[in-house]
Amino acid sequence: MTVDRMGIVMQRWTGYTGGYQALIKKLNQVYNESITIPKRIERYKKQPIYKDALFLAGHFSDNNEHLKAIEYYHSAVGIGRAGFYDYAFELFRNYCNAVWKDQLPTDSVFPSADAVLTSKYQSNSKIVSMGQMMVRLACKKNLRKRLGKYLKAGIDASSDEADKSIKNRKLAKLQFQADYILLIKNDTTRAIRLKKSGMKAGWQNNRDQSYAFAKYCLERRANLEEAELYARRTIDQTIPGPYRARALNTTAEICFFQGKKAEALNFIQQAIDQDPDNKFYKNQLQMFVE
Repeated sequence: MTVDRMGIVMQRWTGYTGGYQALIKKLNQVYNESITIPKRIERYKKQPIYKDALFLAGHFSDNNEHLKAIEYYHSAVGIGRAGFYDYAFELFRNYCNAVWKDQLPTDSVFPSADAVLTSKYQSNSKIVSMGQMMVRLACKKNLRKRLGKYLKAGIDASSDEADKSIKNRKLAKLQFQADYILLIKNDTTRAIRLKKSGMKAGWQNNRDQSYAFAKYCLERRANLEEAELYARRTIDQTIPGPYRARALNTTAEICFFQGKKAEALNFIQQAIDQDPDNKFYKNQLQMFVE
């Protein structure tokens, strides 16, 4: 966060990517003009300009104020001249996060996802990121039947061997293929086998990797019996406190979705005991009871 001499925020963000150069760019962006966020908003209301719309869009996006970010990104696109960057991916990311948090209707995410696919500024890495985010959202919101074209787009984008911008390209492709088989073709056995083929040797005995596998199965409501095995094992491998509470909650959810309500209640109560100040686990308990 950067502030002026009076302590009024000039820019606030959560984390950054791109290394120290990205951070320096952010700081220079603020100090070159030295204007606070409230004054920038006031100036924008009086005279909307592209620079302020884009700055405020990025500011609110960085601070997870997705609805405001969407508003300013749309404004930036509207103000910008023909041929300007369309911010399709940035808009999608904020629509996706807003839907995830129940701030927008579920259907509002699909036009923004389609815009990433049709944008003339699209890149394989952005399509891969969009596809990965759509999978997580679809699993949470029960939208699996509408995932087909995004999974196919992810497979195609991650198939470009010449594109070095995609992190873990081969693994991303395998993940899209497994999800297509699981979520679209409904072939759990084949999908889980493919998923395991991309995991490191000895993953079954690695706490973090086996727990990640359990979470993968839980998110997709598939292979829950095996997922429960690894989730239970993780509980004993974590130190008491918040970390153990997470493992307990994951195990509780896996049990719950298998119809093991008594065991789910037992595990979620243990999670509350491990992290009593975390309201999420208390809400989980109420949901399991109801």
